[in-house]
Amino acid sequence: MSQKIASVSVRIDADTKDDAEKVFAALGITPSAAVTMFYKQVALQNAIPFPLTTHIRPLSLREMTPAQLDVALMRGMEDVKAGRTVPAEEAFAVLREKYGHEAV
Repeated sequence: MSQKIASVSVRIDADTKDDAEKVFAALGITPSAAVTMFYKQVALQNAIPFPLTTHIRPLSLREMTPAQLDVALMRGMEDVKAGRTVPAEEAFAVLREKYGHEAV
């Protein structure tokens, strides 16, 4: 039995696309495979296959998958290469001001 193939065309901002494709590459899958997996899970669960929330907070290291950690590290290296850094003394001063001396 042959399967019919259909196309899906979406518009997405370039940064999100690039970030997602880095994760796909780390996982060894293509964007098409990722979208197919998403669609199959939606069909199987009859719902979006992950919780939708309104809060955004950074994940802790313990919460990150290896692929998410790879993406975070790649972003950090890109920031360093682009000069988007602050001296450690400044960063710690901000943390001390926000959370108190004991926290840092």
